[in-house]
Amino acid sequence: MDTLVFKTKSPLPELEFQYSTIWKIMPSDGKGYKEITLLGPRNNEDTFSLAIVIRFSNLAQSNINIGFISDSIISKKMKLPGFVLTDQKDLIIDGIASKVIETNFLSPKSLDKIRPEMMKIYEKRFLLIVKESLIELIYTGTQDVFSNYYEEVNNLISSIKFNPNRE
Repeated sequence: MDTLVFKTKSPLPELEFQYSTIWKIMPSDGKGYKEITLLGPRNNEDTFSLAIVIRFSNLAQSNINIGFISDSIISKKMKLPGFVLTDQKDLIIDGIASKVIETNFLSPKSLDKIRPEMMKIYEKRFLLIVKESLIELIYTGTQDVFSNYYEEVNNLISSIKFNPNRE
């Protein structure tokens, strides 16, 4: 498998990771956050693209707890149709404590229909706090592609280096 290395640029926290050449990188900004989206293949029905989103958000409070953020995200997600929390655990990523949340929920296959068919979306979300920034690594896909790239995403996560130029 051919890989590339992605490195963030200032003012984002220093971060680098390896990713497969099949993923396409698309940076974007939102209200209060910056994102890097790695867009993967579409599912078999061509209704949803596999994606890894890396979101950087400034924290309003410097003493906020990663467990509190995790619980808040779960609380919001519980309102989604068909929501299921399948796993929640602690993990260390490049020496930084993180939370991992795995869920699935239902989402419309098409937004242009009054009563669209629903599809199940699988999501694995890694949460870390680095220098007063919340970093979320969000892997989403439909079942047919999510499981096919699960190991590749775990390899990307294990390749992450924060402040890669540190001595």
